[in-house]
This record gives sequence, structure tokens and C-alpha cells, in this order.
Amino acid sequence: MEPHRVAILDDDLDEAGIEFEASLRIAEGVDDESMRAHVCSALALVAALRGDGAAAAAMAARAVCSAERTVGAPRVLMMALARAGQAAVLSGDDAAEVAVSRLLQILRDKGATYWADEALAVAGLVLADQRPPEAALALCASRSLDGRGGIAAFQERLRLCRTRLVERLGPDGWRAAEQWAKALSVGEAIGRALAAVEAR
Repeated sequence: MEPHRVAILDDDLDEAGIEFEASLRIAEGVDDESMRAHVCSALALVAALRGDGAAAAAMAARAVCSAERTVGAPRVLMMALARAGQAAVLSGDDAAEVAVSRLLQILRDKGATYWADEALAVAGLVLADQRPPEAALALCASRSLDGRGGIAAFQERLRLCRTRLVERLGPDGWRAAEQWAKALSVGEAIGRALAAVEAR
């Protein structure tokens, strides 16, 4: 399975679902945990985009479990948590907070930046209602708002969130968040987002 296929799931969910189910059968046949984690993450997104929150949550949990069993590959777990957070956001599931908190902790502890943009974007969405200044900072620190690639439905959530935050904070408040985000390193942005999510 090619990871970039996830970016076009919105275009043909039926085709994507068939393709990923076939990939999952292969992963099961060869007992490949890394492949299983990637495929289940993709299927979680397919289910979320179809409006099946229960299936999305179940597939995301399978993906994370397989990722945890993938020895010596922390990036696989980061990917699974990032996709779990996205699927939860698309499903309106509170599990997004748990997934993004764990991902941010891993990123902080490892000093890694893989999946940081996705983590910050999910954090911004999670924080938007209760902690708008921190949400704006997380979104501005993420490059996910530029709209390039990604899942169209998720990008739309980000755009709507940005619009609501600009309304709540005012244009000056949003610009201040943009300037603040530019002054932060990725590691600092991760640390601030994690602290805000944990304090939520």
C-alpha cells in the first residue's frame, strides 16, 4: 500500500476501501505488523469519511496496536496515532484528544518532527472550543493550513476552525498567533500544544 493513497481517499471511497481491504488480507497472510498498522490506519480514515465512527475507532485501535508491536519503528506508531487523531476528528470522537496527546508526548520525548504538522493540526482542532489562543498557536505552527495535499474533509475542518478562531480572537489576535508561531521552534510548538491539551 502506498501511503500517499490516503490523500485521495475522498475521491472514491468504495475503490479505496476495496484496495485497502485487499492490502489488509495480504498483511494478515504474511503477519506483517507494520503493513497492518498502515492499512488499518487507512481503513480508519475510509470509515470516518463514510460516517461510520464505530468502524473508524475500531480500525484506528487495531492500527495503534499493530504499530506498538512493530519493533524498532517508532515512526509507524507516530503515523498510526496521527491517523487515529484525524479519523477521530472526522468522526466527532473525543478519542482525538487521547491520540494527539500521546503523539505529542512521543514527539517531545524523542525530539522528533515526523508527523508534527498533523499532530499540531489535530491539537488545534481539539483545543478550539475551550482554549482558542492555544488552538490558534497550534494551527499556525502547523503547515497543514496551507491546504496542500491531505484529506479534503480534514482540510475543510481546519479551514472552518481557522474561520471560527479568527472570529473569536479577532484579526489582530490571529495575526499575533501567527507571529508567535513563527518565533517558535517545532519542538517548542509541540511542547506548548501538549501542555494545552493536557490542561484541557
